[in-house]
Amino acid sequence: MRVAVLIVVLLLAVAFAVQNTAAVDVSLLLWKSQASLAIVMALCLALGFIIGLLTVAPSFLKGRRHARNLERQLASRETLDPVSPPRKSARSADHARSADIGEM
Repeated sequence: MRVAVLIVVLLLAVAFAVQNTAAVDVSLLLWKSQASLAIVMALCLALGFIIGLLTVAPSFLKGRRHARNLERQLASRETLDPVSPPRKSARSADHARSADIGEM
């Protein structure tokens, strides 16, 4: 399924590039250049993707670090004070026996 979606996206990208070959002027401050519209659009998309990743990466890494610290704390507490399995109370044992009798 993923391969099919990837193939469709790539075919659309190729169709876009073939249909948008017109040269456009690109200027940034004192820098000026001329390039194909498809190339300019692809570079803008890539630049936006990179800026988005750089914006999200610090909070993502902070969350992973916090989760790792919590896992370490949990592991250290389990080794210091292992949790014993819960005991069944007399009430739950009576309830279980009555349920067994009711099934007969």
